[in-house]
Amino acid sequence: MMYQPNAKETDMNDTLLFWGTFILIIVAGLGIPGIN
Repeated sequence: MMYQPNAKETDMNDTLLFWGTFILIIVAGLGIPGIN
């Protein structure tokens, strides 16, 4: 992992993107089958 002067901002954006995608996958996986 390369550390840069703006590492904190990049890590925050990557973390938000990761969790946003993760939550969407969970909601899609649990929610769609639950509707049917």
